[in-house]
Amino acid sequence: MTGKEFIRKIFSPTIWTNLLGMSLLVSLFCIGLVWWMQSYTHHGEGVDVPNVKGILIDDATFELRELDLDAIVVDSSYDERLAPGIVIDQTPGAGSRIKSGREVYLTINAKNEPTLPIPNIIDNCSYREAEAKLLALGFKLGKVEYIEGTKDWVLGVKCKGRSVFAGERVPINTPVTLVIGNSEMEFDENEMVIDDNWNNDADEYEEGADDDELVF
Repeated sequence: MTGKEFIRKIFSPTIWTNLLGMSLLVSLFCIGLVWWMQSYTHHGEGVDVPNVKGILIDDATFELRELDLDAIVVDSSYDERLAPGIVIDQTPGAGSRIKSGREVYLTINAKNEPTLPIPNIIDNCSYREAEAKLLALGFKLGKVEYIEGTKDWVLGVKCKGRSVFAGERVPINTPVTLVIGNSEMEFDENEMVIDDNWNNDADEYEEGADDDELVF
């Protein structure tokens, strides 16, 4: 191919028409992609998150849907002063500006007070060990009750004045009472108990006995 033929082909209308067509298609594709991305991400749009704390979950859900926001319950807590289903917390917070279609995460007040099972601490560990274990599990502790028994040993657990046992569930906000022994040692029924007054009684009996009687 001569140089003239090469130059003639480069400047051929057909080649330039094809290049122009491809450039136009690429431009249209880029414009369409940008438009779709803006539409999908709601670019430039936003709504202010309302304050839904302190109202019932149904009312909060309705209010958020009116703004094209989704209410998602992610956690619950318990406050006896509040009605069940009341929104306690929200994320994002009130006044935050977010895009429509996004989710608002809610924490509501539980209907029933949460409970925890009593661990196996009765006659199984010391007072300090039981105290540490209960606090780590989230229990609240009341005043300790002492009874006769091995010193500093857990002999029972009470809740609301009633004895409870391992595995039994009790309300998490109700204090539990540890029943602890306060003696240095337990009484051994096989040991003889000697009355300190026994010797005195024996002496008096011997003095009052007749000489001919056998004194024990």
